[in-house]
Order: sequence, then C-alpha cells, then structure tokens
Amino acid sequence: MIDLMWGWGHSLKDYLLMFDLREPDLQQPLLDVASGCSSLNAELTHRGYHVTSVDPLYDVSPDMIATAVGVMQTQFEQRLLQYVDKFQWTRINGPEDLLVNQRDIADVFIRDYPQGLAQGRYVNQSLPHLSFADYQFNMSVCANFIFDGPYQDSVFQLAAIKELSRVAKETRIYPLLNAEGDICPHLGELILALQTENYGVEVREVAFHLQKGGNAMLRVWSKECPLEVTKS
Repeated sequence: MIDLMWGWGHSLKDYLLMFDLREPDLQQPLLDVASGCSSLNAELTHRGYHVTSVDPLYDVSPDMIATAVGVMQTQFEQRLLQYVDKFQWTRINGPEDLLVNQRDIADVFIRDYPQGLAQGRYVNQSLPHLSFADYQFNMSVCANFIFDGPYQDSVFQLAAIKELSRVAKETRIYPLLNAEGDICPHLGELILALQTENYGVEVREVAFHLQKGGNAMLRVWSKECPLEVTKS
C-alpha cells in the first residue's frame, strides 16, 4: 500500500466553482493533477468529455481502492476537526455535512475507478515530474495540493507549477492557502519568480469559498505557449 495522505475529494460542481471553468474549457483536453478520490473524471467522462487524472493513489489495485480511500477519509476527518475554525459554514452546514459530501464524492470515484484505470483515465504519477508531452493538454488544474499539500517549501511549489505549465497551455491552482488554512506565506515570492521567467500570472477570485480566505485561484500561462492564428 502506498503512503496515503489525507486529501479532499471534489465534485464536478466544485471544480467549476474552484477554477471558474466554462463550457469551452471542458471541450479541450483537461489534466487534473493530485485529483485523489474526486469524482471529476467520472462525471466528465459520463458527459462525453476527455480528462486525465493524475495521483499516486492510482497505484492501488481496483480491489483495494475502497480501503485506500477509507484511510484517506479517516485522515481527512481528523484534519478537518483539527482546523474546523478555519472554515465558514455557510455553503455546507457544518463538518458532518461536509464529511457526508466527501463520502458521496468518493463513492462515485470508487465505482468509476476500475474502468477508468483500464482506460488510462487514471494515471499513477506525481509532481514535480510528469511524463506527458509539452502542451499535451489545453489546461491543467490542481486542487488542494500545491500550497496546502505535504510539500510546503517554495522550491517544490515552483517546480510543480512550472511542470504543470509545461504540459498544459494554462494552469489553474486552488486554493492559495497553506496546510494550516492561512495564505501561503511565500505566494508573492512564487508569483515574482514566475513573472521573472516570463510566465503570465493572475490571481482570480472564484465562487468556491468553503475555507476562510479560500476564494481565489492562481492562473499561470506557459511562457512558450504557441498562439493559434486564424487564417482569413
């Protein structure tokens, strides 16, 4: 069994709100990194879209996935209760409702996992090194990992963001909070480093706002992304 960390699971509705996604964004190849037991892949595939999900969780065999997800959910519950004051309980009525929501999302993922794994929709990889080709995807998204995951140092975070920008024309990262629910202390340093290397960067307010101060995402454009020219 791999070393499982606590982790969020998110639904398609969550992704739409977290990353301000529109219909044209979904019509292009999408990469979801550190996706864990989120139901995005299952929901989008059911609707006929193409998405690739990446996480070391996907090293687990289909017959063991429910057990692995159960371990993650136990860790998530412990973490949630530790930082319960960092949440604003307006969108969801308290920790109990959030945990029920997490279990529902995970159930969708677990049902889809065997088929998705066989089809190559779930890929066992992890940042900061991905095997995909340059600009293979139109967009990469990453929820609850870059800033609030287990790697809190700016060196890893910068390398991870640049790798996401290598494989996708645009990258969106949510939230900008660290593991304790505070704004990442070196966010400004990372933005400056990216701008210095000629990446396009924007901090955008989003509608998803469950954690206090957690209503913004980071958008990054690859510095070498080729422009599409329409011939007249």
